[in-house]
Order: sequence, then C-alpha cells, then structure tokens
Amino acid sequence: MTRILNLDTAFEWGYVSLAGNGSVLAERTAAGPRDHASFVHVAIGSILNELQLEPSDIDAVAVSAGPGSYTG
Repeated sequence: MTRILNLDTAFEWGYVSLAGNGSVLAERTAAGPRDHASFVHVAIGSILNELQLEPSDIDAVAVSAGPGSYTG
C-alpha cells in the first residue's frame, strides 16, 4: 500500500491526513484557526499512532501550495 501524508495549511484551518490506495485512512483538522505551526506536528504524530505506523512507513508527502504563514 502506498501511503501519502497530506498537509493543507493554506487556509484558516489546518488539515492533515494520511491516504492509502485512494482512501483517507485518518485525518485531523485544527481545533482553532491559524494554529498551524503547533498543530501539524501533533496531528502527524496522532495519525501515525492511531494507525500504528512509523514515519518511515510514509511513501510521499503532498503539501498544498498557497498563501499562509506555515506554507510560506
């Protein structure tokens, strides 16, 4: 299974998900607006823990390209 970590921080609310074989396996949305820097790392760890995976189990990372303090 190919696993892709998806990060979207271009908008007010941050979003992180892990997809595999065309399906979303787990996802997290920031609890508050514009909290991307502290949210992304915790969300990734939470998803990996939930799915009992290691960072090395991720095959690719997809990042939104857009405005925003975190992606800038």
